[in-house]
Amino acid sequence: MAEKVIPIGHKVLIKQVKAAETYGDSGIYIPQTSQSQQLKAYVVAVGEGVQSILEGDYIQYTEHAKPVVMTHNDETHLLIDQHDILAIIVNV
Repeated sequence: MAEKVIPIGHKVLIKQVKAAETYGDSGIYIPQTSQSQQLKAYVVAVGEGVQSILEGDYIQYTEHAKPVVMTHNDETHLLIDQHDILAIIVNV
């Protein structure tokens, strides 16, 4: 049975974006030790105390965040504090 995580307070449930495994469209493999850590994620759910951040937002969060790894709908997600979010990223 799949579990659903519902954040409370000022917590945000995010799905982290994975680092690129290949270089552009060339198909050249980037070794895992050389892949840069992505601190970007999609917001999956927000607690009732969260303001200015919505489900579906693409965000950048701080490297000093202390995420809690959680399973949501049989996938790995991170639960972070709203104050660890630095920006909402939009394409213009």
